[in-house]
Amino acid sequence: RAAFCQQHFLSSRTLDAIGATKDELHAALREIGMARGGGGRQAAAAHEDAELLKALLVGAMWPRCAKVELPSGGKPARRGADADAPPPPVKLKIKDDTGVGSASLHPSCVLARQAAALKASYCVYGEAHKSGSGAVMLREATPVPPLSLLLFGG
Repeated sequence: RAAFCQQHFLSSRTLDAIGATKDELHAALREIGMARGGGGRQAAAAHEDAELLKALLVGAMWPRCAKVELPSGGKPARRGADADAPPPPVKLKIKDDTGVGSASLHPSCVLARQAAALKASYCVYGEAHKSGSGAVMLREATPVPPLSLLLFGG
């Protein structure tokens, strides 16, 4: 584990703290009947619990929600010589005080690195900021299903 942490510039203590927080939050969800039993780390991996957590994220993060505009109209990844080329950036639409604007995922956002596999049409985000060029960049983004927005969005 120490070698993995060193190779990926991670702190073992921080990972332990994240795991403990995850276990604590899962225990709280279990207490109120919104998650199944079992250990937090094992049970949180279940698909149903992950979908529930995404829905709860929508309620907690509202109105920080963005519409995802997939490149190429959502077509599958390219094949052949173009397959090694980086995927085009995912474009997002966000609504703020001035109206609807364009945004993109910050390069440090994990979702930006997984953009080729992104199938969701909406995401919630934790932070939006303007870069030096004036472009709005989103960090801490999580894809969410439209039904979660319908049920838990404002």
